[in-house]
Order: sequence, then C-alpha cells, then structure tokens
Amino acid sequence: MKNLQTISNYFQMTPELATSGQPCCEQIKEISRQGYTTVINLAPHTAQDAMPDEGKVVATNFMSYINIPVLYEDPQIEQLQMFCNLLDALKGQKVWIHCVKNSRVAGFLYLYLRFRRGYSHAQARSPMFDVWEMDETWTEFMQEAAQMLQQQNSFHPRSSLSVA
Repeated sequence: MKNLQTISNYFQMTPELATSGQPCCEQIKEISRQGYTTVINLAPHTAQDAMPDEGKVVATNFMSYINIPVLYEDPQIEQLQMFCNLLDALKGQKVWIHCVKNSRVAGFLYLYLRFRRGYSHAQARSPMFDVWEMDETWTEFMQEAAQMLQQQNSFHPRSSLSVA
C-alpha cells in the first residue's frame, strides 16, 4: 500500500473505495497489484494532465475502465446518478475513483456515501474538503444533488448539507 501513498491526493475512503488525483502509468500498475478491479475517471480526456491512453493502460493491467467526463465548471445531476448506479453495481469490489485533483470525486463520493449508503457526514467527508474550496457552481450542485438524493432515500433525517 505504501506505493499508493505517492499518488496525488490519495485517500482510502472505505475498504473497497479509494480516491485520488490523476495516477500515472506505474501507479495504475500498483493499483491493479493491490486488487482493484475497476478504475473510474471523472475527468474528461481533455483535462489538464489527463492520460490520453488511460483506458488502454488500465485494461492492460486487468482492470475495467469507466470514464464519466464531468466538466469541472458544469457538473450534472445525470452524471452523479450514473456514478451512484455504477457504484451500487460494483458494491463489494475494490474500485479506484479519480479525476485531475480529486475534487470532483470528493463531491460525488460524499453524496454517494452519505445519501446512498447512509454514512454519517464525518464518514462520508473526504479529507480533500480541507484543501478544496468549492466555488459557487459546486456549492449549488452539492446542495441540489443532496436534496434530490434525500428525496430518493431515507437513510437518515433530512438535514442541511455541510461538508465543512
């Protein structure tokens, strides 16, 4: 696991879900060695520091690759729903989720863990929130998404969203 620590903004959120910024080719090999079966990338392939052939590198290392290209300036509820459904389908498998810096992932995974899996605020909150200052777009997206997910699920009392 020590080699995983070198990946930018790496956090082990649950025993089966890890998050990070963009891993390089050698780091993808290590992710595979650690038993991860799927890599989900929330950044578009045109994002800064994107690996153009990431899907091929991931497949060559015996993992599935899924890209949900979330524009940082315009996250969509439909993309979050796809992400949540995908994680539901992969439940029990080791999944690595990344974007460029790990901010898109921190937002999406917080919403998933909190409202789909019923984790507490503290359990769902990524350490990434200590360094990522959400802009107005992300603040509004997180509030809208939390409201939608609260209406769909009943894991815990309806409360206001705060990731601070």
